Amino acid sequence: MTLFKAWVPQWLAKLLLFALLLPNMIMFFLPLANEEVAAGYYGVEPNDVQFTVMLYYVGFASFYCLERRFYSYFTSKHYFVLFQLFQLLCCYLLFSAKLLLVVFVVRFVQGMLFASAVNLYLSMAGRYMKTFRAREVTYSLFFGMLLSASSFNNLNSINK
Repeated sequence: MTLFKAWVPQWLAKLLLFALLLPNMIMFFLPLANEEVAAGYYGVEPNDVQFTVMLYYVGFASFYCLERRFYSYFTSKHYFVLFQLFQLLCCYLLFSAKLLLVVFVVRFVQGMLFASAVNLYLSMAGRYMKTFRAREVTYSLFFGMLLSASSFNNLNSINK
């Protein structure tokens, strides 16, 4: 079972997959967009804000290889809705958190949820490509997006 209906054109499905992965990717480096503001909001040091980005990556890297096992138990649609709801809950917890430990734990969990989004994106995007190198192309697109995400988040600090 796929994520999209059969009548959805392939170009639209690829565009939607990109659009669905983009918010998760932006959250990766979002605290680094303005470290002083993030540090002031939580009442911590800027180094702690940098550490939250590392925790996000550690959650992603540690859960990435385990995530395929979870993915096989659910249909794509249910799995997507489930991890997006958890991601929304994590965003709410980050917004309302007052303790640094809660921020650290939630950022790690967000990294795990990012691994879920990436695996879904890579498997779905590979299905929509007609080349025998679809896997390499999807990985290249993902890592290209990841490299561009930190620059995208820092665009707002250029005007300061």
